[in-house]
This record gives sequence, structure tokens and C-alpha cells, in this order.
Amino acid sequence: MNMPMSSGKKLSQTFTCAAIFILSMLVSGGCDLKKRNIKQALQAFEQTIIALPSDMGVIQDGKMSEMTNPTDIPILIRYVGAEECSNCQITHLMEEDTLFRMAEESGLFQYMIILSPPFEDLIQVKENLMEARFHHPVYLDVNGTFELQNVIPKDRRMHTFLLDTMRRPIFVGDPLASESLMNVFCQALKR
Repeated sequence: MNMPMSSGKKLSQTFTCAAIFILSMLVSGGCDLKKRNIKQALQAFEQTIIALPSDMGVIQDGKMSEMTNPTDIPILIRYVGAEECSNCQITHLMEEDTLFRMAEESGLFQYMIILSPPFEDLIQVKENLMEARFHHPVYLDVNGTFELQNVIPKDRRMHTFLLDTMRRPIFVGDPLASESLMNVFCQALKR
């Protein structure tokens, strides 16, 4: 007899399917230890609740403002940590327009790009964001609070993830990386 699945179980299955898919994409026929480490990192990440610090600034259309409370819908986060190149990400912001438009048109999720540059790069990153006059909001984590408050996997491929309304990761990966990942992302949104 088939019993209907709870939404929590569906989310867990979606996350597990996405994790397995990402594992197969990330590690092609490689070492079992690498696969096991990635799987463990994804499973641990699935159990976390992600905090969104209120001290982040928002830069949109060349203007800086304070962060407002996020909506009560899922949030897709692209996190660029201090060890990554925030200025490089700024030069590629237009590539993110697809996800911003998808979020706005569907109303199913909010898209947040969080830049957390090292202190010595902060002024230059802020100036570059202001000059870029990107139409969509980019969150600037000036104090590194996002990573301090959360356990984010070190693997940069896991720095883009979808949070459910309880702020738990339910999808990990860049939906723009492949059609398959976009399909898994869209399935995660429907649950």
C-alpha cells in the first residue's frame, strides 16, 4: 500500500537525489575517499540551519542600503567567501541575471549573492559594486559574519545552495552549470 510522503521526507529525498547527482558530476570515476568525503560534507550540510546575518549591506543600482528581512520563501544563495575572488564575481554579475529573473517571474524563491571579501579588499569590492550599478541586490558581508555564523563546506562547488523556508539546504549546486542541475533545482522548488 502506498502511503503519501511527508514534505520533510520529500525534501530529504530531493536533497539526497541532488547530492548524489552532484557527487556523480563532481567526481567521475575517482577515489572512493573523495566521494565519501563529499558525501559526508553534503549530509552534514543538509542537517544545518543557515543564519542570515542582519549586518550585511546591500548594493543595488550603485546605492548601498541595509539588509531587510528575507521573505518566507526558499532562498537560493551564491556565497563568495574571503578565499575567493569577489572582484572576479562582480565582473560576471550579468551571468546571474537568469536566476534573478527566474526568481522574480516565478515568485518561488529569492536569489541572494553574498560577497564576503577579505578586509584588505573590502573598499575596492564596494567601489566596484557601486560602479557596476547592477540592477539586482548584491549582499556585502563586511564582517565575515555569514561564515562565522554558519558551517559552510570548504568545497567552493557547494557555495551555491537552495534553502527551504526553515533555512535548511535542500539543493546544492549551481543551476546554471548544466541543464540537469537546473532540472533538479526546479524539482526542489516544487516540493
